[in-house]
Amino acid sequence: MIAMSVFNIPTGAFADIVGHKVSVVMGLFFHALNGLIFYIYPTYNGMMIGMLSAGLGLALQTGAWSSLTYEVLEKEGKIDKLVEVMSKAGAYFSLAAVVGSLVGAPIFKYAPRLPFLLFFICILLSGIVAMQIEYHKPKNKPTLSGLLATTKDGIKFMLGSQKLMGLMVLTIAMTTSRMLMNQNILQPYQINIGVDVALIGVTAAIIQMIQTGVMAWAYKVANKVGYEVSLIITVLAPAVAVLMMSQVSSLASLGFIFVYCAGQAFKEPIAGFLALKLMVPTHRATMASTSSVLSSVIVGLLLPLGGKTIDLYGLNYTLILLSVWMVGVGGMGIAIYNYGKK
Repeated sequence: MIAMSVFNIPTGAFADIVGHKVSVVMGLFFHALNGLIFYIYPTYNGMMIGMLSAGLGLALQTGAWSSLTYEVLEKEGKIDKLVEVMSKAGAYFSLAAVVGSLVGAPIFKYAPRLPFLLFFICILLSGIVAMQIEYHKPKNKPTLSGLLATTKDGIKFMLGSQKLMGLMVLTIAMTTSRMLMNQNILQPYQINIGVDVALIGVTAAIIQMIQTGVMAWAYKVANKVGYEVSLIITVLAPAVAVLMMSQVSSLASLGFIFVYCAGQAFKEPIAGFLALKLMVPTHRATMASTSSVLSSVIVGLLLPLGGKTIDLYGLNYTLILLSVWMVGVGGMGIAIYNYGKK
């Protein structure tokens, strides 16, 4: 995360200058290289180099994928399908994670290094597929002055949009909650309510499948109830579920866990679509990178506080605070988005 955050600063401007397709393909190459390095050099130094390569690869793709998708649909006259495409793409990604886990686990048991090689091959193939995309902006030669100017303008556009800042506040609220739940709460909480350790992997698979379904249908729900209502759902559903988790200490709480994860999955395509529509076309990747850097830094600073709260006051009290956090900070983000200037 640290490497990606550092690389995110210049790569957004790079993508806006050379073209989003070029940035995506380069990003996939460096991301794939991570797996090959892990496979060839399974040492500490090899892992460090691999993580730097992965960070650069992911940074090159940040904002570039969504920007490229926008450009392709715009040139094909199908921009009204953007949220549908983003929802389904998120669902495919989630489904791929389920398949990868099921296939990768037994392979890793008998050949621990082989999954890294397979990772390299799969990501490299995706880069080759991305190269076949026809609609993209013509690339320009990047210069230092051009990168600096694009970065400066992109940051200014991002920070100058109250609506985008509102969506970023919402993202910070929900991402902090999601990471704290995933890293510090879900596993010990399930053990506390009686879930056998051996079955935690099963609940993780169920969560992944639920999120896949939610992402696939998110655009239909948003089109039906409206995007403002959808944003409220992305906050209230997880917040209420977490509050109920703090009050119910039985296997019935698994249902609240599923609701929480479904609400988090619902947010991704909705907030992403709304942000993409507000961004300046010539600086989309730069603006997305700016948002990613700011969000990552703030979330990274907040997570240790969440862990300390668990240590001092226990899971149930932390869950109550987490519910209040999502409603308070997430609600503030929605208010800024609804009433702020573009």
